[in-house]
Amino acid sequence: FQLISVLIFLITVPKHRREFRRPGVYILFGIFCLFLAPPIIWNVQHDWIGLVPLTSNMEPHKHLPARFSALFLFFGHQLIVCSPLFFIAMVVSLIGSIRRAFHSSKVCFLLSFSSPILLIGLIAILEHLTQPSWIALGFVSLSLLAVAWWLDVPPQNRILQIAAVVALVTAGASSLLALDTDVLRTVGINLSYSSDSSSGLRGWKTATGEIERFRTAFEEKLGEQVFLIG
Repeated sequence: FQLISVLIFLITVPKHRREFRRPGVYILFGIFCLFLAPPIIWNVQHDWIGLVPLTSNMEPHKHLPARFSALFLFFGHQLIVCSPLFFIAMVVSLIGSIRRAFHSSKVCFLLSFSSPILLIGLIAILEHLTQPSWIALGFVSLSLLAVAWWLDVPPQNRILQIAAVVALVTAGASSLLALDTDVLRTVGINLSYSSDSSSGLRGWKTATGEIERFRTAFEEKLGEQVFLIG
């Protein structure tokens, strides 16, 4: 994703296109290929086992309602984690920055490092009904873009300042609650685990212990070490 973002930024900003006539960009790609070679060689030697976790749940779904349901679920999770005000502010800044990206290298830089990841993530959600965790990388640049856009473009007045403080406070509170949803249950809010976005993070220590005991017993029975990936 980073290389795609770098290419988009260099191509979009006219004054940076001259970098393609210099060796720096090609050195960057060469170093990237050097670091990419070891995992590729390892996967070739192990029948591309590293791709199994990525492709096991990637069967395409054709039903349009299921696709929109997955998309609405994704936006619902973002509204909870980011808070509605902060999420709306990021969406507005993303749309509003598209035209300014051709005139401001700062805006183009932040947009280049957020929009490709978000776009590919949305396509993955619609096509495979998954919730890719790597899409969070796009929200880092998008958050910076939102701050820069709201400081530069709209007129600064008392209402916007109060809304910004409320958005940041609610975003922090909702993020803390998303990390530990049991806090809601302790105060009497019955949140089902099927609707809990953090339910997939629970029980990993217990599962790891059980898998380790199984692997130890299996290795003793087999007489050699085994490799597990998941």
